[in-house]
Amino acid sequence: MITQFERIPDLFLELYDEQFQLWAQEFRTRGKRCAIVFNPAPGSVPKFDGEGRMVATGCWLEAQVEITAGSPRVVIKPASEHDQEMIERHCVEMRRFVLQ
Repeated sequence: MITQFERIPDLFLELYDEQFQLWAQEFRTRGKRCAIVFNPAPGSVPKFDGEGRMVATGCWLEAQVEITAGSPRVVIKPASEHDQEMIERHCVEMRRFVLQ
């Protein structure tokens, strides 16, 4: 099966490859929507809510399975414009810490 990513930067795919692999392995049980929890930027101060729980940020992704006469493919893209913006902002922040 071929996987195609739309509107997701390569840096994001590199940073979260393990989460994508896990989603692929568990696709039948987890389904077509997946939350990716962002790694904090190195040296950043964690944020906590009013009850002392750490606040995590992330985004939602959706997969569309397309079955054609050739081979089936999965198209993965942000679930909404807000999710796409979150991905883009996170990549800008993380780009400073990744060796190019």
